[in-house]
Amino acid sequence: MAQRLNLQADDENTLFQETHFSRFGYERTNIFGSAILESSLPTYFECAEEFPSARYDSIPYPPPREVPLSTKKLKHLLSISASELTCFLACKGYWSGLCIPLGLETGKLDIISVDAFEQDTEDNFGTLSKNIVVCITTAERSTDENPSNNYELRIYGGTRKADPFLETALFNTSASCQLIKVDAAPMQLNHVRITQADGGKRNAILLASTDGIVHMYCQNEKSSNFLEIDVGDYFPILGKMTSQRQSVLFMDIYDHDQGRVLCAGGQNGELSVGIYNTAGVETMSYFTRLFSPISSVKIYDSRAPIVPESLTDFVTVGELLRERSETNIVVTCAVERAIIYHSVLDMGLQDAVVLPESSQYDSVLCSHVMDVDWDGQNEIIIGTYGKQILIYKKAPPNSYIILWQRQFLYPIYRIVHLDINLDGLDELIVTTMYGVHILQPNLKHAKSHLLQILEFVEGMKKRQYTLLLEQQTRREMENCIVFEE
Repeated sequence: MAQRLNLQADDENTLFQETHFSRFGYERTNIFGSAILESSLPTYFECAEEFPSARYDSIPYPPPREVPLSTKKLKHLLSISASELTCFLACKGYWSGLCIPLGLETGKLDIISVDAFEQDTEDNFGTLSKNIVVCITTAERSTDENPSNNYELRIYGGTRKADPFLETALFNTSASCQLIKVDAAPMQLNHVRITQADGGKRNAILLASTDGIVHMYCQNEKSSNFLEIDVGDYFPILGKMTSQRQSVLFMDIYDHDQGRVLCAGGQNGELSVGIYNTAGVETMSYFTRLFSPISSVKIYDSRAPIVPESLTDFVTVGELLRERSETNIVVTCAVERAIIYHSVLDMGLQDAVVLPESSQYDSVLCSHVMDVDWDGQNEIIIGTYGKQILIYKKAPPNSYIILWQRQFLYPIYRIVHLDINLDGLDELIVTTMYGVHILQPNLKHAKSHLLQILEFVEGMKKRQYTLLLEQQTRREMENCIVFEE
């Protein structure tokens, strides 16, 4: 029996409280059905009267003429059902739901996976602009009377300059669409920044399929179309899996100061990890095989950003920064318990710890990482087909305890976190089979944490002022010293 911390005894002490549920209708999604879009384009939709239930199927009113000069990048959520793509746009104090038209024939095609990214483009005159690229994979619906094996990758917006506001940029993205036929059923979509032979940096699309091939597409500078390139030239470990026809179900890419880590999990339990330096050269690779298909992988840093609780009179920010944080990997499987591989940069896949009770609620479908209690250490979150979310906290020396648990009405397909209402606190976004749940962190805990931060800042100011006074007094005393000849 796993050790637990009781943080859900009542509403005041729970870690998260659900604030909204957006249902897909009669359709459903899958484990590849959501993605985070980071964009610097501003938004202009005002808070709807029916918030949070409002969802726009069209642009309700035109954008303002004046466009902000620059905005920082914000995270927004893209979510798919079988035939719809909806974006949850982050706004101050609220969020807006926008259905993005894709030109799909309802009832004929099913959307399998989605990904999106923003990129800078340069025209013939050297002028830089933004464009939003939205990628989906589709499968033609098959029946006993009309069996079908038609699969496509659809890339929207690749050749189109984005509108100045995110709402219209997404809504009009279908004006530019590139169709690429795929021979086998597509799985997860991903994107990554690569350095090509000419030294140019470009975004590439990664697509895994059930025939064991990981496809890689990069935008051609002249035609602006995405063309397939050899994935093995950039990620030898994926090239090896492709040559051996190891069907990749899920992959994750993590960039850090010293390079990049890539992890891929396969249909037959294959787990491959590649370590890359800052030049993109694969310096080390690791491989193991688990008992069942791998449903998700997540690479993460064990330490979250520094918080006041981490600091004492004897521990400075510099000392904390010098402490080496671990790069770990969460791996979830269809049958086995979830596994944490610690310090993969140093230990490879040798230091493995299982998460207790993680296999007791049917198959584990997804995993995520978030500092849920703001203590500076990331917690592990898993979602199961048995409708459960479990949050694990690391306990010394090398084990995990269940910090929080909640049951939903439907199987958990995807978990992410982002500040969707721009209040400074990240919400936990849970995608289940039939909809999207938005869970707000405990405001009582947030208030207490904020007060601690303010007290810490005030204490640092007083400490700095005291040190300045001491320094000034020391200088005055030194100036009063008279040396006799």
